[in-house]
Amino acid sequence: MEASAVKNLIFFHGTSTPFARMLLGRAEGMPFPREQSMSLGEELFALCMTHVTDFFELAELFTKANSASWCSAPIALQNIASHNDSGLMAYGHVYLTLDPETAIRYACRTPYGSELLMFIQDTIRVLQVAGDQRVEEMITLFPEVAAALAAPHEPVVLEVSGISVDELSTDFGDRNESQLLANMKVMLSFIGKSGVSAPAAYRAVELRTENIRAVYPLPRDVCQKAGADIFKRTDISKLRIPTVDWR
Repeated sequence: MEASAVKNLIFFHGTSTPFARMLLGRAEGMPFPREQSMSLGEELFALCMTHVTDFFELAELFTKANSASWCSAPIALQNIASHNDSGLMAYGHVYLTLDPETAIRYACRTPYGSELLMFIQDTIRVLQVAGDQRVEEMITLFPEVAAALAAPHEPVVLEVSGISVDELSTDFGDRNESQLLANMKVMLSFIGKSGVSAPAAYRAVELRTENIRAVYPLPRDVCQKAGADIFKRTDISKLRIPTVDWR
């Protein structure tokens, strides 16, 4: 694949209505409380560690609270606490995928349009189940995060194009052009194959408003179908709304 071909590729990002408006620079969009979220995540990790003797016991703490994120949430919290912004479950840039199915699942599986907020909410619940009363006071110290968790969110998928290869990195922060192009060639070979999906393997180093070409609002039945059968592909083409027409 040539570097010039990347600008013609269509990427997708799963999120929610408030954050879609924010990315589009619309006044009614809720600003993502990134700094407060990262700070709260760090505080929650420290609080969780007071309930265990080492990091590897965190999974058990989450499992006891029937957390579906018993594996991923502890890793995400550790990354936040160690200020690691590259690799899996690390945060800092908008994730993109070449596979719309992957974006649909990301948008549908979190009620907040943000994996980071989802893990924060889950960790708060885990600590509440553990009987830690300190977590209630801690939440009040981060009002922007509390507001984001309480805000109404509807799942949407954003269509992104016109991005050059030098505006992307891999999931692990690698910006080597030849590696990115080779990776994209492999990912494109997965698209459309039954039972196979391409992961959200890229991060947009810079995502401009004009790169977001369309919005796909996801009705509840679409999310239910996407969650019920991970091997079935979902056609959302009829849901496409050009960015200029989406309200």
